[in-house]
Amino acid sequence: LYQQCLALRTELGDRAGMASSWGLLGDIQRFRGNWDEAERLYQQSLALRTELGDKSGMGYVYNVLAFVHQHSNKIPEAFAAWRAGLAACPPNRFPVEALLLGSNLGDAAFDIKDWQTAIEGYEAAITAVETSCTFAASNQEKQKRRTAQIGVYEKLVQACINSGDIGRALASVERSKSRNLIELLANRDIYPKGDIPPEILTQLDTLRREVTAKQQLLETLDRPTTTNSPSDTLGGDSRGSSSGGLTPDAIETIRQEYQKAEQKLNKLLDIIKTYDPTFSLTQRVEPIKFSEIQGLLDEHTALIEWYCTRERIYAFVVLGGVKERNFLLKNIKMLLFKLSTLFNFPQKEDSEPPFLRGAGGISVWISTPEAYTQLQELRQTYLDTYSQKKSDWEEQFNHYLHRLADILHISELIAPLTDKYRQLILVPYRDLHLFPLHILPLDNSSNPPYLMDKFADGVKYAPSCQFLQEISRRNRKDISNNTSPRFFAIQNPTEDLEYADLEVQAISPAFQPHARILPKKAASKAALKETATAQDFQGAEYIHFAGHGAFNFVSPLLSPLVLAGAVVKREDGQTESLPRENHPEPKPEPELTGNSRYIPWRKGKTLDLTLCYTLGELFQLDLPSCRLVILSACETGLVDFSPELEEYISLGLGFLYAGAPNVICSLWAVNDLSTAILMVKLYEEMQIQPSITLALKAAQQWMRTVTKQELINWLNPSESQENAPIKQKLRENVHLGFKPSHYQPYQHPKHWGAFCAIGV
Repeated sequence: LYQQCLALRTELGDRAGMASSWGLLGDIQRFRGNWDEAERLYQQSLALRTELGDKSGMGYVYNVLAFVHQHSNKIPEAFAAWRAGLAACPPNRFPVEALLLGSNLGDAAFDIKDWQTAIEGYEAAITAVETSCTFAASNQEKQKRRTAQIGVYEKLVQACINSGDIGRALASVERSKSRNLIELLANRDIYPKGDIPPEILTQLDTLRREVTAKQQLLETLDRPTTTNSPSDTLGGDSRGSSSGGLTPDAIETIRQEYQKAEQKLNKLLDIIKTYDPTFSLTQRVEPIKFSEIQGLLDEHTALIEWYCTRERIYAFVVLGGVKERNFLLKNIKMLLFKLSTLFNFPQKEDSEPPFLRGAGGISVWISTPEAYTQLQELRQTYLDTYSQKKSDWEEQFNHYLHRLADILHISELIAPLTDKYRQLILVPYRDLHLFPLHILPLDNSSNPPYLMDKFADGVKYAPSCQFLQEISRRNRKDISNNTSPRFFAIQNPTEDLEYADLEVQAISPAFQPHARILPKKAASKAALKETATAQDFQGAEYIHFAGHGAFNFVSPLLSPLVLAGAVVKREDGQTESLPRENHPEPKPEPELTGNSRYIPWRKGKTLDLTLCYTLGELFQLDLPSCRLVILSACETGLVDFSPELEEYISLGLGFLYAGAPNVICSLWAVNDLSTAILMVKLYEEMQIQPSITLALKAAQQWMRTVTKQELINWLNPSESQENAPIKQKLRENVHLGFKPSHYQPYQHPKHWGAFCAIGV
């Protein structure tokens, strides 16, 4: 039949059809094992497609010709065919064809340990994936396309490591981390050129943020849930929302709001294009290079970035201030590495692979598959005990950290870091975002030194290196030179956190006369949107939230910061306090009750999301002057993690996107009293320490070591201190009874270890 088709197409002069028929006949001969005949037919098809300028068809034929050569063990000819296909179909113009050609070239080279050719193929394939994402209609579709090629990302990283180019491996890891977040940050501040009226730019800012926020929320609500979602294990927590989403009516309302905002934005874009015809809301974000990663670190800063494949854990250690070695030395080191890989120098059976040194101050540790399995088991045990029996979780907490430190070989990771390195940046991956890595123990003693103790200027976190690069590039408004910067606090909106009240009252005097406080019932969503309050909120340099938060693993963008009036009483009229301390209870089913705007919360209550600030709504904020946001609440640093590619989503992210360069947030349900004491001490340290990271470290170290007598002395300040009366109120509630004076009431990390600093 194909021969008949070919004959008819030849008679009709259908040259494109003839080329297609020759290709199909070649496929038949290849499947029959007639390789020579298949090659002849493919060559005929290729010649005609080349003459016709059929680039896509040429890519297809080059790909199958490469397989023919590979079968005949003509590897150079196979590689040449795939390269010719990529030349005809470059990734930035033919992403579908280039993905196939590049991944096949990479796989063939990987199998014979030709690492440079494997890198060439896989990088072309990933560039093709990135190009195809620019045509995707939604972030969800982009993530789906990236996830489908997770094996290509993993093999590219491994090929780079095997070639000895560790810096390139890390840069390749970055290409798979939090890409939607990076694109949002990069596109947030794109503006048209020309003499654009200020009111148009203001409308552009407002509508762009609204469309982005609602689009993301709709994508999250449309995402199917999985039975092993972390919400199953965190649902019993006192701060965690157990809702799986909103009703169809509520989702439809959001969809209509999104469509109206999008229509307004499109009309505005038509006006803008009369000033700047080339303006676009998006731009292609180029992947970060290793040299740019090094440029983020000064000579006293080091970085550890983790990466997980489906079998192993990788940890990259980058030293700041280390210049690239000279070309000869670099290539000698790479040659020695290749020789060791080629000849398989023996290692002790069942031992971890050793550190691999790369040029330019970078090394990588690779775990065994068993260690990866151990990490998965530890994560599940950690979450199960946390949600089901908090007392067991607290009792086992130090054991969990010791176990994690052993799995990650944290002592070996930091061994190259001398006292010269005063600050450490941690870039976790997936499951590791759940753990307080900054307090990993460095030995097996009962009171060990923690990771943060090793670094004089402290430890901070970042979602990725390119995230650090993007927020460092922001053009920020001038910060005031006032001795008391602008401060905005939301204080105990639910009126059930006594120590949150004292916390804000003790902190705010240091910022007078530039402190604006929304206390208790006044801290409503409506109040935040009033013009005068909104201006104070958006103009603040320090924003402090002391109240209830919740992270929703099923629909992350519905995660709320609870404001006044949002907690609805039970029908029987009873009221219950919602302490910061976690009190486990059975998780309600993820169903909505009553009106679609309500979601079940805990203890028989519901939350009215329309009266909360949800993560999705935080993306609409603009905080151009903000230096720091502190979320003094439970679980505000928890992150939604995928079992495959990572996409960073947390309550803290909303403020980072809004413009805050730094956020302090928490990784578990924190105690009300100890959190208030930590926060008061943190602000005291911020007045004397040169950085936010160092201030947090100093406050946490003080909490961990402070004795009963030292605490009493601290809570009995001189009357000249502005917050002396508030500290005295705190003292009245610190019940240490007959404990000896050297007793350390807050030594356990549960009181202070949850809080971490994210940002620059």
